[in-house]
Amino acid sequence: MALGELTVETTTISVRTGGVTHAGVYAARDGLITVMTVYGSKTTELGQSPPETLAWLMMLEIVREETARRDDRVWAWPAAFR
Repeated sequence: MALGELTVETTTISVRTGGVTHAGVYAARDGLITVMTVYGSKTTELGQSPPETLAWLMMLEIVREETARRDDRVWAWPAAFR
């Protein structure tokens, strides 16, 4: 039994926060939605929300988590290097 290639259509999405625009893509298939960025990805059930709205919220969450992680790393530097 040979497995064929799976093609999933993606849609570009962007979130602007802190004066910076962050880009990614999302795909909705089989009741799930996945958002992919350079910072990572998240998948959740699609539910009743429009895919565009849910993808935007997920993207914002990914960006905020990355921003917080970077801020934690900066403040972890010794005071002499800040």
